[in-house]
Amino acid sequence: MFFGMNRTFPAVAAMAAALVCISAWAQDAPATLPKGPLSIEACVTTALGQSPVELSAQLSTESAAHSANAAKAPYYPALGFNLAASRWQRRIFLPNGLSFPGQPVPTIVGPTDDYSFSFGATYTLFDGGERKAQLAAARAQQQKTVADAAKTKQDLVLGVHQAFYSLASAQAQFDVAQKSLARSEDHLRLARLRKEAGTVPLVDVTRAESEAASAKLSLIRAENAVRINRGRLATAMGLPAATSLDISPSVPLPEPPDEAQLQEADRRAQKDRPALLAAAQGVEAARQAVNLAHSSFSPKVSAAASYGREDASWYPQDQTWLVGVNVSIPIFTGFSRKENLARAKVDLAKTETDARQATLVVREQVWDAFSGVQAAYQAIRTAEALVASARESERLAKARYESGAGTISDLLDAETTLARAEASQVAADWDYRSALAQFRWSYGDLTF
Repeated sequence: MFFGMNRTFPAVAAMAAALVCISAWAQDAPATLPKGPLSIEACVTTALGQSPVELSAQLSTESAAHSANAAKAPYYPALGFNLAASRWQRRIFLPNGLSFPGQPVPTIVGPTDDYSFSFGATYTLFDGGERKAQLAAARAQQQKTVADAAKTKQDLVLGVHQAFYSLASAQAQFDVAQKSLARSEDHLRLARLRKEAGTVPLVDVTRAESEAASAKLSLIRAENAVRINRGRLATAMGLPAATSLDISPSVPLPEPPDEAQLQEADRRAQKDRPALLAAAQGVEAARQAVNLAHSSFSPKVSAAASYGREDASWYPQDQTWLVGVNVSIPIFTGFSRKENLARAKVDLAKTETDARQATLVVREQVWDAFSGVQAAYQAIRTAEALVASARESERLAKARYESGAGTISDLLDAETTLARAEASQVAADWDYRSALAQFRWSYGDLTF
């Protein structure tokens, strides 16, 4: 009978505008980067300002806030204005004896004009908790969206850390490949000198040439890995993969966490991890869905009032008004209310079960990340010893070959072992930093 502004259209328009903004931003946003080599902090800051993933999460949070505000609408009266103009004709059926003598009984009324306008208001007095449950569910959904946005942000920061360390590792591997190529070329020079002196056969030169070619191929692969990982870092930052990036990977090597920090991380994860906060709000939303289903069994009481005018000409002269209370009592709805309530209770139980599972998963992630840090740190120490031993072996093998006491096989084997040891040390070093970032992410502390 009465109407107000439709609240669905603004929400749809807001979502459409958001999609347009994301599309335009992604296509036209300039890639603004700080001058000079980028630190990990600068990369994270750029990602938080440039990445469409972060912008999308912010827009989702804003949309959820509008939805929560819209859920307050039923607490306000609905006001409406109605204006109508029509011309109509209608057939009627009247009993005999109602007409004047000698005149037929009329069967048609009209055509006639009908003009009317009215102001009306309705207000819900009692709804069995329906409005309260809807508002609480909307607020819980809003908080869940906020937690999801925080999770998206932390995932984005973790992705930047991992891409940054992967690029730093690739660059270090490229340096290792260059050193290995330089050593291989030096060994080839030495083999050629000894071949010219007639102290070694041609096969030594051939084997040294093969080793140098293999080292050059490794260098090409290392250079390609740098290029690929640079594109991945740019993408993680919300920039085109072809963006030219220069990073400053001089990150100090921190000490690994101890057992006491593991317990604190587990406690903080259960308190601060956005995934668990989102799960808790999902449980609250499901609980309010049960309350909403309960409210369908209650009567609904609403008040209505209107005032207007109606007549066959404009400006209408006849007054119309209405004041009343409406009580709606559901009696039988084909068992739909019962089934909806049962479904809501099952959904609540499932959501609670999923939340408990999410807690177990988060605690497992903390444990796995802590174990990964410990293993990565041990790998660093092991790799350091391996490199030191391999360098000494290569030095001795080269000295023996120069003096004629060693073979080319001993020298090339020592060089291969050294190259692998140096590559392992580089990988262990940056894997450790990546593992630390993963550990901080596991308990919700990763920002930079």
